[in-house]
Amino acid sequence: MDRAFVRAILCCATAVFILGNCAFAQWDVYAYSQGSGSVPIPDVDKNPANAPPPPLVDNSCWMAAASNLLAGAGWGLSTQTPQQNADAIYGHMTSHFNIINGGFTYRAINWWLYNYGYNPDDTTGYYNPGNMYSDVTYVERTLTAGDYDYLLGELASTPNNQYVAVSFILPAPAECGHVMTLVGGNYSTSAGSQTSVWHDSDQDVGGTDDDTYTNVWGGGGPTATWWLDYGNTGPGGDDWLADAYHMLCPGLTKPQDAMENYDWAYYRDQNASGDWFLNSREAGLKAADFDDPYWWDSNTLVVDNELIQDQRKNVYLLIDYIDQDNNSDPGITLISSEDELTEIAPTLIEYSDDYGQILLTWELDHQPAWEKIIFPASKYHDLSLDVKDFNIATICVPEPSTMLMLALAVIGFNLVFRRRV
Repeated sequence: MDRAFVRAILCCATAVFILGNCAFAQWDVYAYSQGSGSVPIPDVDKNPANAPPPPLVDNSCWMAAASNLLAGAGWGLSTQTPQQNADAIYGHMTSHFNIINGGFTYRAINWWLYNYGYNPDDTTGYYNPGNMYSDVTYVERTLTAGDYDYLLGELASTPNNQYVAVSFILPAPAECGHVMTLVGGNYSTSAGSQTSVWHDSDQDVGGTDDDTYTNVWGGGGPTATWWLDYGNTGPGGDDWLADAYHMLCPGLTKPQDAMENYDWAYYRDQNASGDWFLNSREAGLKAADFDDPYWWDSNTLVVDNELIQDQRKNVYLLIDYIDQDNNSDPGITLISSEDELTEIAPTLIEYSDDYGQILLTWELDHQPAWEKIIFPASKYHDLSLDVKDFNIATICVPEPSTMLMLALAVIGFNLVFRRRV
């Protein structure tokens, strides 16, 4: 069976890392798991009362970890605690994805961001465009002890904490996964002294107790494969291999007024059968006035506009890549109805700190009936290779001459008002 297929349909084991002050000497990184810091880390637990009937099992571990990451990073209602927010986000995800389906933590995160966190049409109060934690990096490989130390270092980065999810798999013949939330750990170069602290979505139901495990990696020192002796059901226990990590970092945001005007997201979603498919979400004040953008071909996305006199157009394209190496111009251009033969380069290109996101801005000097965004490869249409998802916001802005006239009118009004008083 293909390993990627197994990972997609089975429950990914996941861990969350967050930097905190060292509560005890044995932890180089300790993440508020016992309230030692200002905010405890959320610990979402599965509810046995809602378990599906046998032989089905609750595979919602990837959603529990995604909820921990989001709430730990500050997403949710300002009136609720991180734990309350995490539980609420987990409820959104399980209602949508179904607890019997396996999946990917990074896809769950972006589904929630697009449908709640970055959805200006949402009426539940989750719209929070100012939160910078939106850059999700996914690295798929057999992790080593060096990767573990690297992730601990990312947790300790300042001024912003990093949030990391780790996927584990139990190799053949079992080929299954499990979810846990890592909240602390220590650096080491020998297997015997390595310890980690976890929140387990299958354990500690109803509380935030910690589970401490040793032997995070197998023998051979820091270059050995990272594994976790989690099950311990027989001699030597079960070796769960870490085969991927998802890292939630500070990212980029589009202008809030543009998002509130019109915002279109393109991402992978999951149906009731557990199959992944390409989906989109349209939001904003102008969302009801236009049809969704549509693909002209596998490289060209068409966006319709509203023609408003004395207005020009700004277009914002935010792309979330899987890896962290996108620190160069991706070569995306735009053509408009004003001149279908001229490709327009972005006015501005911005990169997130970890190079996992790119924000392209076009400040057009006209108001086209439509624009076509020209991608250099079909991976943007297919959301394949290193492209995870993207979203577009558009807004009309007054012409510079109109702004000048308005400014002069305001000045004149003020002068008349001062004379009268």
